Amino acid sequence: MSTITKQPVAVGTADAAKILGKKQSELKHMLLTGAIPCFKTPRGHYRILVADLLKKHGEKKNKGETQPDTLTPAQASGMLGVSRPTVTQMAKAGLLPYTQTPGGHRRILREDVELYMTRSRARARLKAIKTVERMKKKESPATEEKQETQSP
Repeated sequence: MSTITKQPVAVGTADAAKILGKKQSELKHMLLTGAIPCFKTPRGHYRILVADLLKKHGEKKNKGETQPDTLTPAQASGMLGVSRPTVTQMAKAGLLPYTQTPGGHRRILREDVELYMTRSRARARLKAIKTVERMKKKESPATEEKQETQSP
């Protein structure tokens, strides 16, 4: 009676890059720096165990869950529909709270950007309502005068 041993499944760099959602060049850098364990075939091709990839992929997911969702000023500008310098000015003025990295770069919480968007929409709605009310007040005496001149 022979026993079947289960051999680990290994994939090439192209498939490994797809699994991790990275470019092949980024994956090769990770292999060379030892971030992901691998082995070389006799012909010099890299092979990565699927178990190691899944472990690395799981770490990436867990890492995102524990850290707050922060944005760069460029990412925040894309959400707000304004330029990156405008977001920087808004942060300096205190309209968008931010933190600074040790390198001096600004990071803004996604929640703060969404809150700002909600507040600015509410202000815009209120401004539009007031404008419509003012226009109605201006129109109402004029419409009464027109009705009086047309009625005789």
